[in-house]
Amino acid sequence: MKYSIAISGFQSELIIKPFLRVRNPIDELILIVTNNSKSLETADAVKKLLAFNNVECTLLSVSDIFNFFEVLVNLEILLERKGRPKWINVSAGPGIAISSLTFFSITHNIPVVFYNRESDKTSMVDISKSKDLFRNAKKNLNILKLIEENPLSLGEISEKLGLSKPTISRRISLLREAYLVEPVVKNRKMTVKITETSRKLLEKQDFF
Repeated sequence: MKYSIAISGFQSELIIKPFLRVRNPIDELILIVTNNSKSLETADAVKKLLAFNNVECTLLSVSDIFNFFEVLVNLEILLERKGRPKWINVSAGPGIAISSLTFFSITHNIPVVFYNRESDKTSMVDISKSKDLFRNAKKNLNILKLIEENPLSLGEISEKLGLSKPTISRRISLLREAYLVEPVVKNRKMTVKITETSRKLLEKQDFF
């Protein structure tokens, strides 16, 4: 069964909107709850909407949602019983519990989903790639510096660095996975530019 995990905080929209917008469908949502009345009210509202969408909602009770280790242990037990979740919603709940969810996600290579109320946007991020961020930046520093000012095509990068196009393509793929570069399409031509993350890294040379 495909499932995901979220914390039942005090605002149901932080759980419902990501559920409705994520393109990675699930059969079950595990909601971490406490005996707090508002948390239970949120869980009830979410449960009703999920039932309308034919998705099961299971409540996982914890005695102290502010206990990082209690939340983490429950997540590990859940993993052992049900396997890896498809994604984890880190939009709702107290900060310490969200930290536990995030740590769990990185440890087990599980994508996280978060909802930004200001932009009314839901995003999914494979935060496990953060482990490769500095390694890939250092290994491909020559590419990042080359396209720091102006986006270039794979062919242009290949020519300027004297490396084969397949080699450049593989390295660009690694940089994209680490959110260090992104494609730009203009007039049917695709080039590659650095992200703001890369720009910050290049400004701080002591990272390398």
